[in-house]
Amino acid sequence: MTRYRELSDTQTANIAEAALCHRFAQQVQVSGVRRISEENRRNLILRTIATLDGESRGIIIKADRALDYDASAPDAFEKFGLVKEWRWRSPQSRGSLTACAV
Repeated sequence: MTRYRELSDTQTANIAEAALCHRFAQQVQVSGVRRISEENRRNLILRTIATLDGESRGIIIKADRALDYDASAPDAFEKFGLVKEWRWRSPQSRGSLTACAV
């Protein structure tokens, strides 16, 4: 059985919120976090609401929990699948997070 990094929904949503704040250079609030992936899956997938300038939009947050996940690797697309340009790396989490607007 494959082992995965432990990621909480709250921790992942906070990382996504920080990434979105950085991307838009202003405060973005992420709320209404709901897990839509199963506990034993490689990817943690959350459905949330992001609010920017009073406008709210539903977003999906995907975090790869694989222990060897490296979004900056030259072969990341081939090895790990979908890698988007919205990523944020943290020395504490040792991982990347992808936020995709839907």
